Amino acid sequence: MKHIQNINERYKEATEYKTNSFGFKYGVRNYVDDVFDHLMDIICNVNSISEKSFKQLDDTKKYIEGVFDNNQEILIDIDNMSNKRYQYTAEVIYDKYFNNKKEIAE
Repeated sequence: MKHIQNINERYKEATEYKTNSFGFKYGVRNYVDDVFDHLMDIICNVNSISEKSFKQLDDTKKYIEGVFDNNQEILIDIDNMSNKRYQYTAEVIYDKYFNNKKEIAE
């Protein structure tokens, strides 16, 4: 049994919306959102954060957003790797910017 389910998060709010067959609008995910989402999954998996631990999930999301907001190199690296699978890009970003750091303040 898998320890944690995939978490659907976004780096920023959607800028483009589509309408489904029921008439509901939904935000279109972009490549950065997919990388952000997978990066959050990696960090939660490495730190054994449960999908039921809402405070730790929120703290993790805020931490990653803070790193993204304060380090434009991450977004440039993501943009440069946009022709790769988002899972691969997330792994590279994790190794380069997040590995060997404490992701969550206890």
